[in-house]
Order: sequence, then structure tokens, then C-alpha cells
Amino acid sequence: QEPSTGSIKLSGKHLEFINRQARMKFQLNPFIYELTQRLYEDKLSLGKFYAHKIEQPESVSTRLGISGEESPEKIQRMRAHPDYLKVKREVSKEHAQVCEQMKENMLARFMLDKAEKIKDDEYNYYPMDYDFRGRIYSRVPFISFQSTDAGRYMIRFAEKTPIDSRTQFWLKVGIANAAGVDKVCWDDRVRWFDKHKDDIINIGKMMDNGDFDRAYEFLKEVDDPFCLAALANEYVKVFVDKTQTYTQVFVYVDCSCSGTSIFNAWRRNEHGARMTNLVDTPEPADIYLEVWREIRRQMPDDVFNERRIKRLEKSKLLRKMMKSTYVPASYASPTTEQHNKLWEFNKTKLKEAGLAFSDNEME
Repeated sequence: QEPSTGSIKLSGKHLEFINRQARMKFQLNPFIYELTQRLYEDKLSLGKFYAHKIEQPESVSTRLGISGEESPEKIQRMRAHPDYLKVKREVSKEHAQVCEQMKENMLARFMLDKAEKIKDDEYNYYPMDYDFRGRIYSRVPFISFQSTDAGRYMIRFAEKTPIDSRTQFWLKVGIANAAGVDKVCWDDRVRWFDKHKDDIINIGKMMDNGDFDRAYEFLKEVDDPFCLAALANEYVKVFVDKTQTYTQVFVYVDCSCSGTSIFNAWRRNEHGARMTNLVDTPEPADIYLEVWREIRRQMPDDVFNERRIKRLEKSKLLRKMMKSTYVPASYASPTTEQHNKLWEFNKTKLKEAGLAFSDNEME
């Protein structure tokens, strides 16, 4: 069969969106910039921002207790040592770790160097590109709304939005989202904020008169530490110190399968929005687990081993299994490919965990 040929033609609306995104004005967030500088100087890693104190491993000869100048005789004595191969492997492994740390230090330095160039700009733009599917990407590396957590929250909107009656609510929700409390109802997210309010205010002041060490320890335990830090600092300025009457940060809402969430958003499909946790729901929603629940609803009661199913449902593996099939299905992969994804996940991930379905159950 001849391979199919063709291309995707972007609609005018799609191109209009890409151009509108490229015209959005951003500027550096000085709080996050100062935080990343402090982390780099103190060689502290946070989230996906890595800064290491590099310590070169001891040589093989030192570990084996063989001293003296490098010579053929010394090399021969090392190789004759009974622990030579074991120690050589250890040193080689440690050298590889040092190389990885040096690479991560360089990436952190590149990010800070780029931030240094734009820190005094009133605003700047992020030119966009798109691939054959129409997905858009920033053409700026290290710092943009598509970068890792540190680079993403290194920027904020250049235009100021006046606060209103909902600003405090959304900052609280956004801070809870950043902490990983992102799949419960809005009220529970606000309650989480209220419970940790003192720590959050301290984080917002950590580069000024707050307790840096205490804030750092708290941030190490959350999902998106730089997002939480940026929002906490904004919360302090607006609602604690009351030094500004506007906001410039952005709040993100985690959704179960963002592609499906976007699709349901532009279709105004409330049912689909609930299934993906896009709108407020009394119970956490998850489209991947909803796929599993639908499978259970369609199966006779005696198909699955209930004890193993209970163990599976307590783990995250069942959700990952459904996701491995749902995502390609959402891009119109054929049924055979979806089935292959399920069988492959069962044969590898579930089998390794001792939780695999039997062949009959898979059928």
C-alpha cells in the first residue's frame, strides 16, 4: 500500500490565535529571578532547577590505598588488586554523576544569563512556531510559558490587572494547585490555603524579611515550587502588605488530559469539563479513571480478580494504564493500536509490580 501523503492546513482562526499569543507582553518576575539567583549561589536545587556543589570523586588508586607517581608499575599493582574492578566501576559511576551535575549547573546558568538580559525590559514578546499538527511552541529557550517550572514562572504579564472581588479566591486556588492539591473542589483548595497560610506568607517574604530556610523546606515538598512562590509573593503584596492594587501573575488549573479539557472548553461541553476536572466538582474528577469505571460497568461481575483490582486501584498504575490507551485514542489511533498499548502495559509495568491481568481478563 502506498503511504498516504498530505498536510494540515491551519485555519485562519488558528493562525489568529498564534499571532495573538505572540503579541502578549511579558516581563521578568523580579521575585523569582532573585530566588533562582540565591539558589544558584547557595547551590540549592528546587523543582527542576538544579544547582550542585561539585565534588570530584577520589581516584581508583587512592581508594585502593596505592600511592606514588603514575607509572606502569603502579598501574600493574592496581590491576592486580582484588577490588580493582569493583572500585573502578564505582569511580566511573561517580564521574558520570558529576558530569550530569555539571550539565544541570550549566542549564541553570543559561537560564539566569537569559534572565539577566531582560531584567530591565519594560516588556518583551515570545515569538511562536507551530508543528505539522498545529501545536504551538515558543521559540525562546529556557524562559517562557512553556519552559520548566523555574523558567515558566520567571516571567509575568507586563500589563497590570486591577484586583476585584475574585482575586483573592483565585490566588488561593492557584497556590493550592501549585502545591499539588489540584483535583479537589474549589472550597477544599481554599481550605488547604487557609491551613497553610502562615507558611505561604513566609514564602512570599522569603527574599526580604521571611525565613528563607523554612520557606525552602516547604517548597521542596510541593509539585510546582516556583509557581507557588510567585503566587505567594503576589498574595503578600496585594493582601498582606497591600502595596499594590493589581496582579501580574498567571494562575493555572490542572486538568485530567489537557487536550480533552481544551476540546470541551471551546465546545462549552459541561459534562466533558466535569470529567476532566476543568470545572468545580464535589468529588475529584479524572477522565482516565472514568475510562476504567466504564470498562467495569460493561463487564460481568465475575470477570476480574477483585482482590487484585483493589490493590491496583490503590496504586497509580491502573490510571497510567488507561492513560496509555486514552491519549493515542484521542489522536484517532486505530482500535488495534489501543489494544496493543493495553497488552504492552500489562506485560511490562503491571507484571513487574505483580499486578498483571490474566490473559482471559485482558481478552
